[in-house]
Amino acid sequence: MAPSETPRHLQFLIAVDRSPGAEPHLTFGVRLGDALDAQSTLFHAVPPHQIAVNAAVDPADAPLGDDANEARQSLCAIANSLHSDRPVRVEVETDKTSVDAILAAADRLEADLIVLPTHGRTGISRAVLGSTAEQVMRRSTRPVLLLTDHMLANESDPAADQGPVVLATDLSPDAQVAHGPAATFARRLNLPLQLLSIVPAVEPLPYRSGAPVNPPQPDAAALIGHREQQLRKVAEEIGAGVHSDVQVVMDDNAAGAIVNAAKSSNAALLVLATHGRRGIERLLKGSVAEQIVRHATVPVVCMPVAKP
Repeated sequence: MAPSETPRHLQFLIAVDRSPGAEPHLTFGVRLGDALDAQSTLFHAVPPHQIAVNAAVDPADAPLGDDANEARQSLCAIANSLHSDRPVRVEVETDKTSVDAILAAADRLEADLIVLPTHGRTGISRAVLGSTAEQVMRRSTRPVLLLTDHMLANESDPAADQGPVVLATDLSPDAQVAHGPAATFARRLNLPLQLLSIVPAVEPLPYRSGAPVNPPQPDAAALIGHREQQLRKVAEEIGAGVHSDVQVVMDDNAAGAIVNAAKSSNAALLVLATHGRRGIERLLKGSVAEQIVRHATVPVVCMPVAKP
């Protein structure tokens, strides 16, 4: 019998920028990597020289130092301060801007997870430029863990109980890409798995011959009970060796309901599938995943749905 191959370590690519107070984000990423027996790599892109005069530069694109060598030295100092279970690797990119560099590095390292701090940019600046994290989330074919300061608030509270891994799903084929990974996170972190689903409270009124048709009001308890039954079946299929629970919330605001439910359970991670929406559709409708990321108080793992 041929000897079995040594299992490959998971690979975490942790993006580093110059934002104040970034250390908790890096610490969380490396600690999660240690818990999952992953190899962590700190990554920073020193962008090509800007040729436009007075052009605004995204803080995430600002170099850590005057050149790549200084950036590398800075990253090495950060890596040594993180006290990982294994040496934290360092990479610096000089030929691409942040988004392209992060995606290229993730492909090169075959990253199992891209860890990104994200900044709450709003208004016209966000509508025109987006943020580095949101652009990576929309373009990545690999899972992305997004972190904000308010997501890590409980990290500084030693009295805070560790909550479950929450899987947000509507049970659609696209949403199912997050099912297995969420169970794996729960299993490897030795945490319970909570399957969360949002049921719309109001159905759109159908129209016939130009006049609305009043449909019979749905039985809320029956709808919730049916969805709970579906979730329990999914839990049995994906949750071997994991204690699981289900929660169904009736609410028309799916993003808000998911954020509130994850906060109430003090989730260790919130896992969901996300679509790479672009262009005018995104500007008009936004993305449920992006709304969740902007308001979530727990770390969010976005599992990309395969694009056609």
